[in-house]
Formats: sequence, C-alpha cells, structure tokens
Amino acid sequence: DDPELRELWRAVRGTPYDAHATEQTVRTLVSTMTSSIPDPEADLMAQVEANHVLHPYLGIDQPKELESAEADLWAFRGRKAKPAFVVLLIGGSVSAQTWGLQQNHIAQRLTADPRFANRSVAVLGQGRGAFKQPQQVMLAAYLYTLGWRPDAVVNIDGFNELALAWDNASLGVHPAYPSYWSWGLLAKTRTNRSEELRAAARILALADRGRDLGIAMLDRGWQHSAILAEYELGRLRAVQAEWAQAQREFQAFIAPAGEHDTSRGPHFRFDDAATFERLVRMWVESSVSLDGLVRAHGGLYLHVLQPTLHDAGSKPLTREEIESGAGQPTWDAAIERGYPELRAAGPELVRRGVHFADLSLLFRDLEERTYVDGCHFQGVGMQRFADAIVDALLAALPPELPPPLTPADPAG
Repeated sequence: DDPELRELWRAVRGTPYDAHATEQTVRTLVSTMTSSIPDPEADLMAQVEANHVLHPYLGIDQPKELESAEADLWAFRGRKAKPAFVVLLIGGSVSAQTWGLQQNHIAQRLTADPRFANRSVAVLGQGRGAFKQPQQVMLAAYLYTLGWRPDAVVNIDGFNELALAWDNASLGVHPAYPSYWSWGLLAKTRTNRSEELRAAARILALADRGRDLGIAMLDRGWQHSAILAEYELGRLRAVQAEWAQAQREFQAFIAPAGEHDTSRGPHFRFDDAATFERLVRMWVESSVSLDGLVRAHGGLYLHVLQPTLHDAGSKPLTREEIESGAGQPTWDAAIERGYPELRAAGPELVRRGVHFADLSLLFRDLEERTYVDGCHFQGVGMQRFADAIVDALLAALPPELPPPLTPADPAG
C-alpha cells in the first residue's frame, strides 16, 4: 500500500493526483465530525456545530434558527411597490444547503418567467440539520402562527425520513419522534451521568483532533503533495473512524437496553417489514398534512424527494464519492431498502392532490463527482437540483400569479 505506487497507478489510469479534490476531502472529513451540514468549501474553524436546545413545538432547534424564525418576518411586512413572491424552503440539512448555495439562482430563474414581471422573488430558508417529518409540519404551523405567509413552500426530504427514523426504531425510540441523537441527549431521564459525560467528551475530543489535523494539513500545503497528502489523509480517516466508533458506543447511554422512559415515545411493535411500512406511511401523511396547511393559508406546496448516494443505481459513483459516502451502516441499509418504497408511494401523493417532484434519480447520468458524503451534494449536482426544483415550481404555478398573500404593512 505504498503512496508512490498508488500515485503512479493513478497516472497510468489517467486519473492523476488532484490537490483541490484532496483539500475538499479533508474539509468534508472534518465537517462530518463538526457540523450538521458538511461543507468542503467552508473555513475549518467555522465548522463548529451549535448545540441543540429543546423547543416546545419542534422537539429540538438551534439558537440561530430560533432567532431566524422571528427575524425573517421582514419578508411579510412593508411590501408596497413591488410585492415579493416568497418561496420558503424547509426540510433537513439538504434543504438548508440548497438555500445557502442556490437561493439567488432560484430567485433569478423564477423572475425570468413572464408571470413574475411585476413581482420580485424572495427565497427564505428554514431547513434544519437532522430534521425529519413530522417536524416540517410542526415548523410550518409554528411559522404561520408567528405571521409567516409564504406564497410557496418547498419541502425537501427523503433521507432523514428513512435513515434517522430507522435509527430511532433500532434504538427502541418511536420513529415519529425527533432524531434521538439530538432529542434524547436533552430530554432523556439520566442514569450513570459521569460515565456518560466521559463518553460524550471523547466524541468532542476526537472531533477537535480531526479539525486540528485538517487545519494543519491545509496550512502546510500538504494537499499539494500526493505522498504527504495520502499519509495525512490516512491519519485523518483513522480519527474519523475512531469518532464514528465513539458515536456508536455512546448509544449505550442514549438508549440503554431494556430501559424505557417518556423521551423515547410510546411503545411500538418493532418489526422489520412493518416498521419500514410505517416510515413510508408517516412520510406520506406528513406531506398531505403540509399540503393542507399551506393551502389553508393560500399558498402552493411542493414536495421534493431528494437524491441520495446509497439509493442503488441513482448515480454512477466516482471513487471519491464511494470513499466519502460510507456512513452509519443502519442509515445506508435504510436508504437502500426504503428509497424504492418512497418512489412507489409518490403516485399516492399526486392522487391526493400534492405537487410532488421525484428528483431521486436526477443524477443517474451524472458522471462527475457531486456528493461530499452519503446525502449532501454540491457543484454541478446542486445546480441541477436547484434547476429541477424551479422547473417543478413553475409547472405547478397557475397561468397567472395570485395577488400577494400579505398586504403591505404601513408600520413595516
């Protein structure tokens, strides 16, 4: 396993060493340990995940999101001369990432349509890492209560509804509850607190070590050396593997065998096939509920099924994608089994009046790398994803746009 021989082999195969790709790999590996939304372009020192807090309606939230729900009310006040058409993106981390990377492009594409000749477009994001249904339903209800009136709500989901819900079920936690990795840490009745704190500290220490290794590697420019980069990437991957193992060991404190408390929800009968059927049913009913809620407030609802790496046959995977896409085994298995079932349930959503865009196979002819891990993607894939969302929105909109949902607020 000599680094020089590996580099020579790559050159012979026509795939020479790529320093930029190596740098992205470093940033992604650090991101998986330090952020709920991996970003291979971000400053590594900024990759620090904010602590979750309990929320009375959503289960969990993060402080900055608590504030944004109130602060973004500006979009529904004082719209006088050219009232904005407000598009709201909700869902998990892929939704948050889509908003962060593509909000301007989505707005530009929409305003190019003749129907928006007299309307500006504002694209707002309320996607949250680790959110899954029915949290999006609860979030929409909460935002409407605060005074939000988006003209269109786009829910981007699929991965979390399977991976995190199945993870809950495997821990003996009700699959409809928020992801227990976040919720349980805050809400669970505690035993053996000192050992639990030691285990949690190990996870944080390993994440810090991974960040330090990544920063040192990039600061020294070692990503430009095939030999040094291979050596340092090996060290970084080893730390990430330790971190993943520490996460699995921490399960003993999150959901001890034979223990049950109210934070784990009502008892449910765990059965492989029946549980998967239940996950799909919750996904369908949550979307129908969201559609009804948005319609009741005069808006248009669009449900988008996102693509994901472990959905077999959905993309020709590059070597880098395979290496960076290895995730929690339970998550990967849930995606492989569950995504075909979500696709099969799509026509039911359409029959029940939901505007549904199945984008799960959007990358099936995309040869170049776009995934940075098992579910997040950037680059050409993200651009294609944003364009497909706009296409679906334009197809769902009526021939003439309705008037603004919120009258101008003189005090705005």
